[in-house]
Amino acid sequence: MPARIDTGKATLLTSTGLERTIEENKERYYETLEESSQGWHEGKHDPWPYINYLLYILKIAYREFEERVGLAATRPATKRKVPRKRRDP
Repeated sequence: MPARIDTGKATLLTSTGLERTIEENKERYYETLEESSQGWHEGKHDPWPYINYLLYILKIAYREFEERVGLAATRPATKRKVPRKRRDP
């Protein structure tokens, strides 16, 4: 499900990396689903084409995640003022 980001002026919808990657590869999704379902009623289906598709999607999403983390790690850190708890006398 897309995440909602409220900017004050408009609400934006963003997709997660997995959702976007699946959407970009939806043709292959249907192909592997059909291929894996052949022979289902006879108990002779092969789930591996679909399983391999899912692993491919996870690999792409993980690579994208690594790139984002790498970019975040190379940005200079900013100092934040950490609020302190008030101590009662």
